[in-house]
Amino acid sequence: MNKKRILILFAGVMLAVAVIGFYQFNKPHKNYEKAKVEVTISANLLHDTFNSDEQKANREYLNKIIEVSGQPVSYDHNANGSVTICLEDEFMGVSCTFDSLYVVKNYERFKWAQKAELLKIKGRCDGFLTDVRLSKCSFIPMTHQNAP
Repeated sequence: MNKKRILILFAGVMLAVAVIGFYQFNKPHKNYEKAKVEVTISANLLHDTFNSDEQKANREYLNKIIEVSGQPVSYDHNANGSVTICLEDEFMGVSCTFDSLYVVKNYERFKWAQKAELLKIKGRCDGFLTDVRLSKCSFIPMTHQNAP
C-alpha cells in the first residue's frame, strides 16, 4: 500500500470513531421514573428470595425495574442530596435510593412518605449485600392513602 491509501484509511477509521463517540456521548439516559415495571413484589419476599438463593434471585431480579411495597423504617438524607428509604428492616430489608434531582422535584412526596405506613416504590435492582439495593427509585402513587 502506498502512503496515500494508508492516510485515507486512517482518516476514515478516525472519522468513524469520532461519529460513534459523539453518538454515545449524546445518547439520552434511560428515564427510570417512566420505565415499565417488570416485577411486582413485597419487600419481605424480595429480601427472602435473595437471602435464600442469591444466584437464582440475581437471574430473576438483577438490573430489572422492580415495584416493591413495604413499611418504611428509616430515611437517610445523604450528603450528595439523594435519599435512601429502607423498607421493612434497616439492615436486612430493601434499601431504595432516590437521586437528588428526583428528591428536589418531589419534595412534597418525601414529606408525605415520612408519615406513611406503607410505600410502593419502583427502582432498578442492583443486587444484594445484607439488604436488597434498588437505585433510580421513584414513588408509585397509592390512592388509598391520599398520596400526593
